[in-house]
Amino acid sequence: AHTHESGCCKWGMAVEHIYKKMAAEPDIDWAYVADDDTYVRTDMVRRMVDAHSDPDDTGVVLAVLGCGPVKEPCAGGICGGGGFAVNRAAVYKAAGFKLREVAPREVALCHQCGEWADLAIWKFFLGHGVEMRNQANLYPFKLNKIGFQRSLPAGPIMYHYVKTEGQMWFLHKLFETSLPSPPPGARTQCVQ
Repeated sequence: AHTHESGCCKWGMAVEHIYKKMAAEPDIDWAYVADDDTYVRTDMVRRMVDAHSDPDDTGVVLAVLGCGPVKEPCAGGICGGGGFAVNRAAVYKAAGFKLREVAPREVALCHQCGEWADLAIWKFFLGHGVEMRNQANLYPFKLNKIGFQRSLPAGPIMYHYVKTEGQMWFLHKLFETSLPSPPPGARTQCVQ
């Protein structure tokens, strides 16, 4: 079952996996992490990361920032429903020297952050001197119809809380012209 603590471990393990994947494949410069109930437009993720340079190789994470409690130690963290993009320099800087300690460190930070994995991963990267950049057009929260309509002209990168197959097909049909039609009987209502 999914618990906040298991989420903490999963996010730490995700960073470990990204490090290993990047080490094995030198042409991978960025990775994007998102929940399984998320519709992600991969073409827009590519545009997003291409628009962000890191000339000093300090490491960059792109995310919706500002979530979490008002007080320290976890104020202003990543809004995890929006996922996050992390570049190679950030992964190597934060995970490279003590790879086996990433998941346990994430879990320890989670305890400081009320068991919220997104706030803990923010602290993890910040603690290693990685630059956090606020990114528009990631939608970590469920949108109502008006909010959804307002999101369209800006070129949404992703939507969180896409719970049904019909909602996924609706978004595919909206954004992808080369995909097949949904199967018969699939609901295609995206917002309430």
